[in-house]
Amino acid sequence: MWKFLLLLAAVGTLPAASVGEQVYLTTFDNWYFWKIRATGPMTNANVKVTCESAGMRYPCYYSGADRCTFFWASDCITFHHHVGCSTLWALSSELCGHTDGYGSQCQPLDDTFVCIPGWVAVSDDSAYGVDYDTHTWGLHGADYNNMYALCAVPTCGRSPCAHGTCSDDAVGYTCSCENGWTGRDCDQDMDECASSPCAQGTCTDEVGSYTCSCENGWTGLNCDQNIDECASSPCTHGTCTDGVGTYICSCENGWTGLNCDQNIDECASSPCTHGICTDGVGSYTCSCENGWTGLNCDQDIDECASSPCTHGTCTDRVGSYTCSCENGWTGTNCDQEIDECASSPCAHGTCTDTIGSYTCSCENGWTGLNCDQNIDECASSPCTHGTCTDGVASYTCSCENGWTGLNCDQDIDECASSPCLLGGTCLDHVNGYSCVCPKDTTGKNCETVPFAGECYQFSPTAAAHPDAARACRAQDGHLVDVTDQQQQTFLADKIAASTGVSTWLAVKTTVIFFSNGAPFSAPLQWSSSEPAEPCDLCVLLDSRDSFLAKTAPCTEQHNYVCQDDLKPCGQNICQNGGICTSCFNDSAAFCDCPAGFDGKTCEIDIDECASDPCQNGGSCHDDINSYTCICPTGYQGDHCESDMDWCSQVTCPLGFVCQDFTFYFLCAHPTPITRGVKYKCNSASCPDGMYCTQEGVASFSCKPE
Repeated sequence: MWKFLLLLAAVGTLPAASVGEQVYLTTFDNWYFWKIRATGPMTNANVKVTCESAGMRYPCYYSGADRCTFFWASDCITFHHHVGCSTLWALSSELCGHTDGYGSQCQPLDDTFVCIPGWVAVSDDSAYGVDYDTHTWGLHGADYNNMYALCAVPTCGRSPCAHGTCSDDAVGYTCSCENGWTGRDCDQDMDECASSPCAQGTCTDEVGSYTCSCENGWTGLNCDQNIDECASSPCTHGTCTDGVGTYICSCENGWTGLNCDQNIDECASSPCTHGICTDGVGSYTCSCENGWTGLNCDQDIDECASSPCTHGTCTDRVGSYTCSCENGWTGTNCDQEIDECASSPCAHGTCTDTIGSYTCSCENGWTGLNCDQNIDECASSPCTHGTCTDGVASYTCSCENGWTGLNCDQDIDECASSPCLLGGTCLDHVNGYSCVCPKDTTGKNCETVPFAGECYQFSPTAAAHPDAARACRAQDGHLVDVTDQQQQTFLADKIAASTGVSTWLAVKTTVIFFSNGAPFSAPLQWSSSEPAEPCDLCVLLDSRDSFLAKTAPCTEQHNYVCQDDLKPCGQNICQNGGICTSCFNDSAAFCDCPAGFDGKTCEIDIDECASDPCQNGGSCHDDINSYTCICPTGYQGDHCESDMDWCSQVTCPLGFVCQDFTFYFLCAHPTPITRGVKYKCNSASCPDGMYCTQEGVASFSCKPE
């Protein structure tokens, strides 16, 4: 069933946009009249397209009734109205009750255009239009855009349904089609063959039905049932397979023919090569001659069939066989294994016998197929800093000086023994070390230091008292003599800061002497544990008793301190006027630097400008033990700390007043108007190093060049 819906349906192809606004006008002579908003110029062609796009038809300027066909064409609708031929007159009469202005004075028809074939007054296919606002008719549609097209839809009174029943509604009609018909107006024969209902046949369309002409082998209303040709059991000794219009027989063994009704003679091909053939149904039997076997008596009896060669290849003979053994096996049937280890092939390893071969498990340090090659453990160069000596399953590294470890890859830390004394810092090197000594301390191990005009050398090793005394004398010195408490405190502090162990003094024997042989009479502070009259013992500073003096057997091993006088250096190593003193045969030297210099050899010029002493942007020039500030213009003083008073140092011309501006000064006459004559700069206007600039009628400035 098709329903003609004016507001929803669209018929045909609209080349422009979709259907525009639709306005229902009126109904008469079984036609619904509408005006529809068009897109583009109001030509006859556009009016037609607009109506067809809305699923409607269109009227012409005349009705097409009797004697009203002048401005009409056969594709336009035909209607009758009592007012005459004009479509716009008829609509104006129905809508507004009059025909004044050819419809231009009827408001519902405002901006409405109607198709007008044969309008000779124009050549641009213009439709005919009316305008209510100006009461103008005969508008050329080609000059107007987007106005209304006049369209129409028939009612059921015009019997639009060719093969169906028509039903009117408010905006159109609906056709309920008879069986076999379709389309909006039930005017299209429905093709029942369109769905291809005939599976194996040809379809013939009829009104409301169809007929199938089946292909060979098919039957049924839709030719979809295969005819079973096997239903009559045509295969006598076989199985029937139905085909399309035919059948196929699959015969049982021994039978042939179209219907499997002929016995096959299996002996006809003489299958028994060395024997007599007996035919059966679907088979035959061979009676073999002597020495032959097999279904067709074509196989020589194989003595190798029982696989007599256990590990070899069997060759069949007439009534016998021979074995060709695999590698590693022997015997008639190749069932005896050959022992490859019997010859002891592994020189330094254990032999394992395998089939046709052997393997050697080598002892540690040996390799090769027969374990007869010594592995060179030195081949990988394992000794990082040393020489490698190969052994059996091992190697030995002879390390270079300064290196240790299994592979000579560990740097010996020469600082581990803390060789630097008296606060020195140890720096480890490869096969050595160096000490960074504090100020006024020298020696390879920072062991020598001056104090109160004397030179002291602290030993890093221990010795018996006599050996210690000889060691000091060998350096043109002697074991230290403690002559006052200040010296003892100095020694105790230095020992505590370095070795921290008990240390020999020069004092010894029952009658105590100094190193020069003079009797001991110094106020030496003794430990409370000492006897009132010491025996023949030597004296040390005891580390366990705050480095107080204590006697001990002279054979004990203790560290010691050598003492020597400070003397002028044999060769002056001090720079920049430093005074050089040395001790212990010039093995230790000290520099007393003049003011302004520093460093071990007075090599460092102290930068007195480092503290930025110059103020107000002054630049500092470093001198020896002094500095000089170069002040910017306008400042003075040792540190550029004072503002320069220009006016106290210069004299302006008579009658002029000086004004100080820090970096320059200005001379100005207090009454420039009364002066009369303009001041001119000259060579005497400013001090040397400044230039004159006229600043007005009666003033000038002096600024640094």
